[in-house]
Amino acid sequence: MENTLLEQFEALHELYKEANPTELKDIEQYAKIICLVLTQNTEELGALKCRQLLAEAMKLDLKRPSYHYSSILWAACKVASTFTEFHFVPFLNLWNPTDNLRQEDYKQSKDKEGKLYPSLAERMTKLCRQAQLIRPEEKTTFTLSKTFGYTSICPMLVTKVTTAEKNHRKLHFVRLSLSNGVEVEAEAHALRANPLEPSDKRHYVNVGQVYNVLLREKSEPKSYRLVDAVLSKQHITEVFTCQVGYVEHIDKEHGHIHIYDGFSRHFVSEGQKFIRCAEGDFVSFIPVVPRESRFKKAIIVTTTQTQHTLYEQFPPREVIITYVNEEKNFCRWELTNPDKPVVEQLSPLQVAEGETPTPFTAGFIDIDKLQSWSVPVVKGQKFECIIFLKRNKEKHKFPMLVVVKA
Repeated sequence: MENTLLEQFEALHELYKEANPTELKDIEQYAKIICLVLTQNTEELGALKCRQLLAEAMKLDLKRPSYHYSSILWAACKVASTFTEFHFVPFLNLWNPTDNLRQEDYKQSKDKEGKLYPSLAERMTKLCRQAQLIRPEEKTTFTLSKTFGYTSICPMLVTKVTTAEKNHRKLHFVRLSLSNGVEVEAEAHALRANPLEPSDKRHYVNVGQVYNVLLREKSEPKSYRLVDAVLSKQHITEVFTCQVGYVEHIDKEHGHIHIYDGFSRHFVSEGQKFIRCAEGDFVSFIPVVPRESRFKKAIIVTTTQTQHTLYEQFPPREVIITYVNEEKNFCRWELTNPDKPVVEQLSPLQVAEGETPTPFTAGFIDIDKLQSWSVPVVKGQKFECIIFLKRNKEKHKFPMLVVVKA
């Protein structure tokens, strides 16, 4: 290496230790040189040397807050963006942004062409959140007056993976969902494995994976964009609530599994290549109810359910046959307790649009189906069943009976 700023600094460092200056201007000048070395030679110094220089700068008796003390934070931001092994959150706890950020640190900078660059406070906030993505156990001990739209780290579920071709390149896109129904879309390469856990395997994004995600609010209300995402160590059931669903239909052509839950809501599982289930199965799944869409998605976790769990989430209803038409092969049934009708639970979007659910206390069923369940087809016959509401070809809901118990 040539006799550059790095080597000049090594000589200056020895002189400074011998002189041990007490004048503020000398201390500030030394701090300025440390920050200059750090920002201009970050990669050449390496993570360990950068940490040592930052520690030395923090020991200087500088005025706080001040331009020179803020320069140390600028240098630390450069180190944090270069080395994932640098523990940025503990450094910030020592630097103390609550008390030491100046008004100037919240102002954006502009180059000669007029291009705006993030302020020191904004850059620090983003890097702090990203550091917590890979080390969620490291907590901040300071508070910020402004977060610049960056959210806290939150777990999100991959609900869809699609591909598209652009300029003869195949691009992969993902859709992620929060437990409250907020969704974001991003390119798949924005989602990564934890860089602290090196692997020689290529990282693939699949439906059902959970990522710890950093979002930023967009100008539209309740709208966000993905900033960064790291694969979570938590199992899907540790983050999202499971419930029981009934597999009503499997569309093999499109790879869709149609599921109904105990609230008569219709969900579709798609893109889960390794799930094996059959029509009529009960599955444990994660319900995804988007705020801004009617299309509810299901992430199937397992296809095995105990009887206790099944009847807890799908309470059986008692019905009575009130009419039999053998010629046309159908029966009419009614709930024995019509005060508790079958009602669909509406999504947030349906509620916002002013929809109201239609209650059902009666319906029709084929005689052949009742006979396949060994139910005597006679007027006045009572039996227990699970009922959910299905949409017909005319887009109208109607009650459908399954798993009958005479």
